[in-house]
Amino acid sequence: MGIGTGNPGAKLHINHTAAEDWSYALKVGVDRDYTKAFNIINYKVGDVFLIWGNGIVNAKTIYAEAVKVRPYPVVGHYYWPDYIFNEGYELISLRELENFIKKNKHLPDVPREKEVIEEGIDLGKMNIVLLRKIEELTLYAIDLQKQIERMGVELEKLKSLK
Repeated sequence: MGIGTGNPGAKLHINHTAAEDWSYALKVGVDRDYTKAFNIINYKVGDVFLIWGNGIVNAKTIYAEAVKVRPYPVVGHYYWPDYIFNEGYELISLRELENFIKKNKHLPDVPREKEVIEEGIDLGKMNIVLLRKIEELTLYAIDLQKQIERMGVELEKLKSLK
């Protein structure tokens, strides 16, 4: 069925032509094999919103009041990282961390730029990784504060020996 077009390119094809920048089409059942199921096209820039038959959504820009991502358990570390604060959680030393960064040019468990460019990122997994890094940084900061306080006590002891 075509609305605003005499030659529909899908089961439902709605065309709108106004000012050049706002000419667009809405197509449902875009391809015969349904690889594209729903498509909004701006004729000036191309596809601006596309739902593929497998459920993947492509959009140029998304504005939202909120986006919820619910992590679920899978193989690997895909759980909320509260375990960082458990007794016995071992941080790598700052020296080891420095060496890793010098060698790899990124933090451990954070994807490389090339991987992100090629594959994108899973926002749920990435938020977990970022929170884990923040929690680890917090533990490093607490440990450094303790070292500073111990050095202050030692310095006071040295001053009292004079």
